[in-house]
Amino acid sequence: MSLETAIHQDIDLTCDVAVCGVDNNSARVTAAQYFRKRSVPVIYTAVTADADHGYVLIQEPDGPCVACLFPGVDEEESFPCPGTPAIADILQLVGALVTYAIDSVLTGRTRSWSYRAVHFSSGEWDTATLLTRKNDCKICSKKGSR
Repeated sequence: MSLETAIHQDIDLTCDVAVCGVDNNSARVTAAQYFRKRSVPVIYTAVTADADHGYVLIQEPDGPCVACLFPGVDEEESFPCPGTPAIADILQLVGALVTYAIDSVLTGRTRSWSYRAVHFSSGEWDTATLLTRKNDCKICSKKGSR
């Protein structure tokens, strides 16, 4: 079932960390809002349809959210999953980063990034950075909190 349905049906979603590996921005926004209200970290992950690029974003309870990284995320209404098959190599690489992220959140393991992106076609585009909250974020700023 979808995250939105689980919330609507009052399914117990109690956890120490949530992993959001979905194919649409509506669910990402819902996860950002729902788990922030409960002070639960969220780890977002996604890969591109061509299996060249993937990312991991860690939303700490008081840290930047998915809308700080992708400001228009709450405006997109499409569900972009193209129906292409998952490619094992990018999923394994991003899955390893998700595992590391979970471990760092739960155990305090050293990590100097909250956003990590990898590209198979060129390492020049790879990113590992510590994001900051955007003052005008529609999800997590004091003005934009819902």
